Amino acid sequence: MPRMPTIDNNLPKIVTRVDGLDSLERLVISRVMLVEIEHYCVSDPLVETCGLIGGMGEIAHTFYPTKNIANDPQHGYLVDPEDQISAFRTMAQRREEMLGIVHSHPNSGAQPSATDLAQAAYPGVAYLIVSLRDDAVLSEAYLFTGRNFEKLALEVVDLPKC
Repeated sequence: MPRMPTIDNNLPKIVTRVDGLDSLERLVISRVMLVEIEHYCVSDPLVETCGLIGGMGEIAHTFYPTKNIANDPQHGYLVDPEDQISAFRTMAQRREEMLGIVHSHPNSGAQPSATDLAQAAYPGVAYLIVSLRDDAVLSEAYLFTGRNFEKLALEVVDLPKC
């Protein structure tokens, strides 16, 4: 009989958009963070890379890169649970919400696939998809409604220089 995993009751409760907050109308992200995310995706162009975005309201503050532990990482992604828990803990410490989930499409466009829809688990959260098709990098955002994906405005902003 397989051993059941131990449940850690000290895990932080991660706040997501579905926790009574209004639905996202856009995702605001700094150009520096978007470049960081795209570089992370390009660093392993043969697999779907993945990560999480923390922030407040509709403004992204932090990108949390995660390992993809999917059985077939060239055609899907599964966020490593240890990385996810670590990101959730850090978000809780920083009083961030989980605003988004990032993953790349090595050989297809920046639109949600049927697999993305079947595996989506966080209604009200942005899904940022980075396409690496044809050696061009394109990022698009979508809102998961609980039933489907809707296009979400991705507002890329420059931070003022200090």
